[in-house]
Amino acid sequence: MRASLPRHDFATAGFSRSKTACCLYVILSPEFIASRAGVAPVPHVSRLKAQSVCDQSAQTVWKAIASSTPSRWITMLPRKIHFTYSLALLFITGCSFNSTRYAAETSNAPQRLAAASPLPAPSAPGQTARPAPRPVRQEQQQVASTTQNGEPQLRRVRRVDGIQANFPLPGSEILRPYVQAALERSSESRSAELALQSREAEVSAARAGYFPTFSSQIQYAVADSRDGDREAEGEISANQPIFDWGAVKTQVLRSQEEANSARFTLVQRKEEAALQAVQAYIDVHHAERRIKVAEENITALQRIFNLAERRLEAGASDTSERDLVGLTLDQARSELEDQRSQLNRARTTFRLRVGRDVQNTTALRYDPAVFATSNVDLLASNAPSVRARSREAAALDLSAREAELELLPRLNARGVLNANDDLSDIDTRLLFEMRGPTSVGLGTFRRVEARRQSAAASRFEAEAQREELVRRVREQSQRLPYISNQITILDDQIARAEAVRDTYEQQFVAADRAVADILTAQSKVHELQGQKEDMLRERLLYQYQTLSDLGLLRAAVGLHVEQ
Repeated sequence: MRASLPRHDFATAGFSRSKTACCLYVILSPEFIASRAGVAPVPHVSRLKAQSVCDQSAQTVWKAIASSTPSRWITMLPRKIHFTYSLALLFITGCSFNSTRYAAETSNAPQRLAAASPLPAPSAPGQTARPAPRPVRQEQQQVASTTQNGEPQLRRVRRVDGIQANFPLPGSEILRPYVQAALERSSESRSAELALQSREAEVSAARAGYFPTFSSQIQYAVADSRDGDREAEGEISANQPIFDWGAVKTQVLRSQEEANSARFTLVQRKEEAALQAVQAYIDVHHAERRIKVAEENITALQRIFNLAERRLEAGASDTSERDLVGLTLDQARSELEDQRSQLNRARTTFRLRVGRDVQNTTALRYDPAVFATSNVDLLASNAPSVRARSREAAALDLSAREAELELLPRLNARGVLNANDDLSDIDTRLLFEMRGPTSVGLGTFRRVEARRQSAAASRFEAEAQREELVRRVREQSQRLPYISNQITILDDQIARAEAVRDTYEQQFVAADRAVADILTAQSKVHELQGQKEDMLRERLLYQYQTLSDLGLLRAAVGLHVEQ
């Protein structure tokens, strides 16, 4: 037998239900909810903007129920819509509850935005935690510059707090279409975008926890008798959370932190895709330069071969000198073919990453201001990879908080409608439920501890990643001046080696120098030129690798970057 009120007692029970309505109005008022949620009451003007019309309607309905005669309200309604009336009250109450909580969240929006900055670094017991660094400030300015032809012009640049370079970098605008094409083609970026959309959908789904939950079920039974009696019964229920210790709010905040982590992961994936395109461009240009160096080597060896033939025709030497130069010339031609193969491979890689071919690349400029930073810790703390890991740690903290709230009882309001197949027996109930925690042994308590440990591990991983990034940036910034000095020294060495080679050629014509000395000098010139091209490539790779790690590569080539 179901425990329910008889039909003839429904009207007499109206008085107690009206008292329940009064209690619900007091409990579910915005001021009461705001005080229990631990937030300041929302001002009247902003609350009218944030709350829907359902909020005012709910208060009007509850006041009308509390002030009216109970039996009059009950007898005015047909029996079959008693539960519809109860469901409407619960739905309006849910709208009021949700709009109040939404207004409270809106009033705390600046605090949530500030929470998107990186977490403070973990500290050992007894030590003071390092405060979270401020976000990187960016501003746009116009500065005077010159074109490649030497003509003055005004460039709109972006200055980033903590770094002295102006974005976009001079000469890097040629990379913009290639980087844009690589971003549109990157599968990693598309995957990260879909992951972000999924997380944003989870935030909307978490906010639905403020509204009532509706459920229904139908039971159909056949009695074990000769007549085969059949009986059908249906039930519709609505459940509205009244007090859950902030469990829904914690779930919403956790979903928002996971969405923030996915957003920074998307920025990281875009920076990686942009870096791959830039590296492919640098490799193509480097292969083209190495081909030019190999061709210059062949030209010099061909000139020496012609000198050896003249000496042979004049009878000043035998064929050994000409054959030695010819052997060296064949080796140079073989090296040229190898460099052409490297160029073909670099262009294939560029085509796969960017989706188009590139011909006759332009040399990129190195900007020493990129590494003239005043605060590496600030830039590293705001790097996309570090911020993604920090937001993940914050989400795990909130997940541990959710597990803690599962150990506390929760108060719900529930409306139930039971009816048989011919609607001759209808029963409606409006209940208050106090649900306690469900635990199998100490599993729930261990789950809380496990989530806390996961959050702590994620924070230390974020700190370790930040420290590694700081170390790498400082190491590269300290190595780059030496690379620049080596390039300058190589230029001087190449000039001296070419001068020695020219002198040897003149002495060779006068029969005062052996051909092996000329080949040695030319080999040294070719070796130094190759080292110089390798150094130029290494310096550019360091520059753009650092910009990508700090999340500034797209800004360096002039693309729009999400703030």
